[in-house]
Amino acid sequence: MDRFILTADIGGSHISSGVIALSSMQILKDTIATVKVDSQADAENIISDWTKALEQSLENHAGTIEGIALSMPGPFNYEEGICVMKGVGKYESMFGYNIRLVLFEKFKKYIADPSCITFLNDADAFVLGAVQSQNYKNEKVIGLTLGTGFGSGFVENGQLITEDSRVPKGGLMYCQPYKEGIAEDYISTRWFVKEWEKREGEKIKGVKEVAEADKITSQQLFDEFGSHLSATLKPWSEMFQPTKMIIGGNITNALDRFSSPLKNQLNIEEIIAYPHTEEASMIGAALHFLQQKK
Repeated sequence: MDRFILTADIGGSHISSGVIALSSMQILKDTIATVKVDSQADAENIISDWTKALEQSLENHAGTIEGIALSMPGPFNYEEGICVMKGVGKYESMFGYNIRLVLFEKFKKYIADPSCITFLNDADAFVLGAVQSQNYKNEKVIGLTLGTGFGSGFVENGQLITEDSRVPKGGLMYCQPYKEGIAEDYISTRWFVKEWEKREGEKIKGVKEVAEADKITSQQLFDEFGSHLSATLKPWSEMFQPTKMIIGGNITNALDRFSSPLKNQLNIEEIIAYPHTEEASMIGAALHFLQQKK
């Protein structure tokens, strides 16, 4: 008999959830639910929206579940299940909340105890899930999520590497010192938005507008973005020596516009765009649940 886990990827604007069959590590399509979330709202409304998505997934699943596995942005105390987001423009009303206990109260009829709810950083979840889907289990992989922020994860032989001299602490690239600030200041949507306004005198919302603009500035920005990305990755790439790099997130569609510096500067045999970021994050969260329960 198959076993199942309820999983979800929590983002800044919505939550996607579904039930995963552990025999295939596939999300049951009929159970996929997406609910918009106002991450600036009060805690009660946010929890209500998260609960709504999870309940919708369970309503379309006839079997039982062994637990709930969540892919969650940081800062977050993943071991304890406590939200510590402050100064990041999302979910600040949740600061100090023990999300594990809050969700257990909502779903205790489905699971045995609070330890059946696990949390994993969203970028780590993405790379774990993408490694599974790409069958890269015997590879050394760097996974990146590029969009509003700069997420990263390192996987070797199917296992997350977070505390190792070959990777930054926690596998976190975004906070590495770079130029006059940190890496994320130069590797994020806000860098494109700021630089476009500075050079073109126009306000834009995101990278899609840069990609679609028929202007020299457009390719200049992508070239510079690729150079910033390769420069921040190079020292860690030399130490970790990955064989593959998987890139997800909102900027994935433009990979061919900024991939040249990555290919020229980093000694990685294959660099791919993986557009199914949420699906990979949900699968990765479920894999983490299984590893925690061993």
